[in-house]
Amino acid sequence: MNEGHAAIIIGTVAFMYGLYCLFRMFAFRKWESTGGTVLTSYKTARRENFQKFEDAEITYEYEVNGKTYRSSVIKASGDMSGDTNKKGASDVDKLIEKYPAGSSVTVYYNPSMPKMACLEQGGGEAMFICLVFGPLAVLVGYFFLL
Repeated sequence: MNEGHAAIIIGTVAFMYGLYCLFRMFAFRKWESTGGTVLTSYKTARRENFQKFEDAEITYEYEVNGKTYRSSVIKASGDMSGDTNKKGASDVDKLIEKYPAGSSVTVYYNPSMPKMACLEQGGGEAMFICLVFGPLAVLVGYFFLL
């Protein structure tokens, strides 16, 4: 296996993941909404390989058909990394400010599985990256095989 094969495999996997995210994003549009309450909202920090990562830890509670659920998912199709080199620390602070503990929020949930919920129906960054760079990696791989 050479560089061309590796690029084709990685590009194909990335593109497939991008398609998966795209289909999930369309499915999220069918989710229903309900009111909820933010229970906890704070910032955490950790260090890995000499890099600092910050995340917003937000937990909320909501009720569907008389049953209470808890979740900590912010974006429906996933959050991008909290690497402060790529994502300003102010982004985490903005989330904490947007969803303070005790505040009322709109919660989007899967009607067929209410324990699946989120606060925001966005999060297409990973999908976009995979759909654009996946096929590009495949083309580069084919170029190396020629």
